[in-house]
Amino acid sequence: MPSPARLARSVSYDFNNIVLSPPSSTVQPRISAAGAWQAVLRLPGIDHRLQLQAMYQLILADWNSTNPSVPSPRSGPRMLVWLVIARHLWISTLTNSNYVHPPRCIYESAMWPVNATSRLVYGQMAFPPRAETFH
Repeated sequence: MPSPARLARSVSYDFNNIVLSPPSSTVQPRISAAGAWQAVLRLPGIDHRLQLQAMYQLILADWNSTNPSVPSPRSGPRMLVWLVIARHLWISTLTNSNYVHPPRCIYESAMWPVNATSRLVYGQMAFPPRAETFH
């Protein structure tokens, strides 16, 4: 498990209108970092298996997404989440619905937001590294 940290500066993603903000220093999550990490590891499927070449982060952040179609924490304008972020994930084009021949390997990033109150995991969101903007 990576060392948990609080988000230090805002980050926005150019997909799904996602904005992460640093949480208040007085806010304490009900779910521990270890609980959030285990919730992601227990997800079904192969996309989230730990990969040795990937770099993982476990970050506490305020989540905000204005896209109503995104399965996300929408209980209000902001919600406290543990965010598991993986960078340099190997993705095979064999498992991609747009099959490429010959098969090749691509690297992307992914995130799994975990509600820091209920432990609900909102699924995997893959994104290219250029999708992040730090403020």
